[in-house]
This record gives sequence, C-alpha cells and structure tokens, in this order.
Amino acid sequence: MLVRNLIRSLCVAVTLMVAGLGAGALPAAADPVADLRAFVEAGFDGSSDAEYRAWAEVLAATTDGPATRAAATKALAGTDEELRAFVDGGHRAAWYADERLRVARVLVGAGPAVSRNAQAALDDPDPRALSEFLSTGLEAARRVDDRIEAARILGSIEEGTSPTLYAATRAALAGTAAELREFLLTGQHAARALDDRLAGARILAEIDPATSPTLYAATQAALAGTPAELREFLVTGQHAARALDDRLAAARILAGIDPVTSPALYAATQAALAGTPAELREFLVTGQHAARALDAQAGAAAGAPAPAAPAAPAPAAPAAAAPAAPAPAEAQAAAARTAAPRAAGTGRSARVLAATGTSTAVPVAALGAGALAVGAGLVVLARRRRQA
Repeated sequence: MLVRNLIRSLCVAVTLMVAGLGAGALPAAADPVADLRAFVEAGFDGSSDAEYRAWAEVLAATTDGPATRAAATKALAGTDEELRAFVDGGHRAAWYADERLRVARVLVGAGPAVSRNAQAALDDPDPRALSEFLSTGLEAARRVDDRIEAARILGSIEEGTSPTLYAATRAALAGTAAELREFLLTGQHAARALDDRLAGARILAEIDPATSPTLYAATQAALAGTPAELREFLVTGQHAARALDDRLAAARILAGIDPVTSPALYAATQAALAGTPAELREFLVTGQHAARALDAQAGAAAGAPAPAAPAAPAPAAPAAAAPAAPAPAEAQAAAARTAAPRAAGTGRSARVLAATGTSTAVPVAALGAGALAVGAGLVVLARRRRQA
C-alpha cells in the first residue's frame, strides 16, 4: 500500500509539473528528477515480494538516469534475492552515478556560482553531496548567477537605446527569483525584439529613399523578417547597406566632377572611395564641402577679374549746351596721342614677362596642383584623426 501511494504521488507530481498546474508548479529550470530523488531518499519499508517489485519498477521507469534504469531492469529480471538486494541498498551505486552525470550536465554553460558549487559537489568524497547540491544548492547558486547576469545586461544597455529592455531588467531585479529566472529565459528576448523594432522604425523614418535606396530596402526587409534577422540587420546589416549607399553617392559625385575646374574635389573623392567606409562617410559629411571650398578659392585666385559693368549714361544737364564735336584732323591727332602710351605699356609688360620666364598660365597650373595635393590630404587628415 505504501509503495502504491508513493507511485501515485509521484505520477501526480510529474503530471502537475508537465502541465504547469497547481500553486507549486515548478519553473522550467527546476530539477527534473526532484520527485524521484525524494522517492529514493525516502527509502523502502515494505516486506512483500510485490512491494519490492513495485519499488524497483519505479526506478526502471526513470528517463533521466541510465545507470539506475539499467540496474533496476536487471534486478527485475533476476531472482527474488537479487531484487531484494537491489532495493535494500544495491541501487545506490547506480543512483549516485546518475547524480554525478546530472551535476556534470549542470556545469555546461553555468554561471560562476553554479560552477563553483557544482565542482565542489563533484570533488566531495561523500556521494550524498551530489544529491544535496541538486536538491538545494543548485537553486541557491543559480539565484546568485541570475542577479549577476541581470546586472550585466543592465550595465550593457546604452542610455536611450533599449528602453523596453532597460525597464524589464529593472523590474526583474526587483521581483522574485522565479520572475528573474523567467526574464532571463524568455523575457529579455521579448524586450530586445520590441526595442529592435523601435530602432528599425526610427531608421526607416530618417531615410530618404532617393539618396539611400539600399538602406531603405534593407530596413524594410529586416522589419518584415524574424527577430533574429532584425537583430542581425541592426548589428551588421545596416552598416553594410549604408556603406553601399555611400559608395553610390561618392560615385555620383565623381561622375559629375570636371577634374580641371575641381581638382581638389576630384582627388578627395577618389581617395575617399579607396579608403575605409568610415573615411568615405567622413568625406560625404564634411570632406567634400572642404574640397569644394578649396576649388572655389583656387578658381577665384587664378581667374581673370570680372569685367566691370558698363556705366550708366549720365543724364543730360538741362541747361548746359552740348560740347562741339572735334574737327576730323584734330580727332585723328588725339587718337594717335592716346594709342601711343597704351602700345608702349603693352610692349613693356611683354618684355618683363619674357625676361622673367613667366607666363599667365603658370599661376593657374600651380594653383591647380596645390588644390590636388590639398584635396588628397583631406582624407589623410581624416584617417589620422580617427587613428588618434
């Protein structure tokens, strides 16, 4: 009768655990063989052959103890004496072998507190330390590790980037041990997914499809995909898409440049396209404008001064008489006197330029070469600033 009651209680407990019913339902991380362990530790106090057999059948039905199951199955197939020897204490060697295996499994991926206590149980010469750790020590150590992990998550959140995860982590740390474990198992992932969708929506709202077609399409695809795909986009995909759009923008700039009139911009664009994505982004944000300004200054310094606007005719004086027109002979003489100094000045300028070996084309060429050097230097300076 005692054995049947124990078996019935064990079945009810397992059913409640699986169904998640009752006030004492265990969380997903609970010890899966806690009830079987209680059954074994309670021992056997029967006397009939049927009770011996029923007790061994419970151990033979376990799914989380290969050594125990094999030993119980062998005892059930043996003689009555072998069965009694197994139930009266022969099962302990197989049971503790399985307990050792369970503790070793706990070590995989465990936090520092769980690892430390599990290793101590494995090193203990008393095999009962294994069951004690699995019964009580594991949950106590796991609570410590859970708080450490939640604190790590909270510390890794950049301000303003993950509001949902931040609030959920704080709430979990202020809650019960079971709530904290639930947050670490499932809640944090749901919070991250919501924050990722908010981040993706913000990116999409800031994009101009005409200037960033690749990023626009990639963001839409990520928002339509799985949480893992959206997370991958936010971590790496968006940067690859931005880099491609930046290359397209720089290529458009290069295609519209006249190297003769914009040497600094031409050189800076080529250097940016040959550099890193960060250097190309720096060029598009600031470098191109500095290069354009250099080209404008060089053009203003090398070009001829703008012709003066023709003077507006003076209004006629209402009371003054118009001057008399000069006689033809006098006009020719005046024109000759005016042209002579001009010709002399022109010849003098030509002789000075010839003597110095200088022509008007030299300053323009020099300014153009300087602009090319300065334009190429823009990207080099940007690289040095980033490396510093």
